[in-house]
Amino acid sequence: AGIARMVGMGESAAIAPGVDDVRLAEARAACSWVHAFVSDAAMADAATRDAALKMADNAKLAFEHGASKSAALSFCSALGAAFRACNLALDQSQEQNQPSGTVAFDEATRVAQNKLDSSVEGAVQVAIGALIEYADNDADAMRSLGGDVASRTDRADVRLRALSSLYNAAPNGRGEHGRLRYEMLLLVIAFGERAGLSSALHPVFAKVEEYGTQWELSPADRRGLLDAVASALVAGGDLAAAHEYKLKALHEVDPAANRSIEAEAERAAAVVTQSIMLDNVFRFDELPDLESVRALEHTHALLWELLNILISGGLKEYLAFHNANSAYVADTLKLSHEALVRKMRLLTFASLGIAKQELSYEEVASALEVEVDEVEAWVIRAISSGLLDARVDELGSRVVINRSTTRVFTKQEWQPLHQRIELWKRNLDALSSMLAAKRAAISAYDQ
Repeated sequence: AGIARMVGMGESAAIAPGVDDVRLAEARAACSWVHAFVSDAAMADAATRDAALKMADNAKLAFEHGASKSAALSFCSALGAAFRACNLALDQSQEQNQPSGTVAFDEATRVAQNKLDSSVEGAVQVAIGALIEYADNDADAMRSLGGDVASRTDRADVRLRALSSLYNAAPNGRGEHGRLRYEMLLLVIAFGERAGLSSALHPVFAKVEEYGTQWELSPADRRGLLDAVASALVAGGDLAAAHEYKLKALHEVDPAANRSIEAEAERAAAVVTQSIMLDNVFRFDELPDLESVRALEHTHALLWELLNILISGGLKEYLAFHNANSAYVADTLKLSHEALVRKMRLLTFASLGIAKQELSYEEVASALEVEVDEVEAWVIRAISSGLLDARVDELGSRVVINRSTTRVFTKQEWQPLHQRIELWKRNLDALSSMLAAKRAAISAYDQ
């Protein structure tokens, strides 16, 4: 009765003694609602209207004869036709993205829209129930209905909720079940991107790697899922988060697949270029661990050279590279020279902090190629970027380094860290021995 009310057909059709009778009454009520909705909807194509009406009538007639798979599939086709052909927004100006407040719903329109939204969502629940109960969760019907729901973006929030319901109704598991779940999730993500609702899907984005394992997806499908998330995040303006997913997608490689080295290199080049472009990315040493990135040495030699400067080089090396390849940086990579100089100064500062724990203003100014009176500003920038933990000794004109980010871990970089750890260990051993001696002295005194 509740679902029957949601689809706007009242309670009378749902009054029946058994659960199956109630479900059939709900289904017939939903078929009648689809017929009424399509009849009233503004639709330019008469043939489309007639086809949708016929589908709704056929579905209702099938349910009149009892529950069956054909009845469930007919209703899903009718509902899909309504989603595909009808605008779900009663106020058509809302579809034109006019600024808020220029066209206001009056109270009657608002009430009518809420009722329509509830009816649409109720009809979707009836369709899902029919597919589960009578059609063994038919995968093709779910895919088709999902495609119809996603075919337009009017009342995008209602359509996204309908898609989410279909996704949640898809069997969760491995094999074919996992495959259907994967396809439905791709549909949800793509629609969210197209409708400008990607931000509502961030909790889902955080779980896609877990889903890939749970559904036993192939490396290609896991990459496809990560690519879809990255695309949605780019559309939403979150380039930093999108970059993380693009980087993860680079790791998804099927060793048995017949891969194009050129295609992989192009993908890797795009990710490396974005890493260089993003202001908050300073770690590059893990990129060459990827085969596709190492291939850049042969396919994109200049980009490979620039990447290695960012991994372990300094400002002087970058400036020399830019002097020889300024057109490549600006025109091919579309990178800002000023932004790269700023990044290389910060990375150079981090390297200075690893080499020495106290730096004079003159040392910093010389390495960063700035004036001495700019050093304190660069200390603040390096601290803000997370590369340094340091303090300024203005009287002594020096920078005292508490911690500096290591840019690449080789044996040479591990050695000073090893020495510091050994020193801490000796200090802790000495402290432990002193405390033990104190406890022994107190114990002897008490006795």
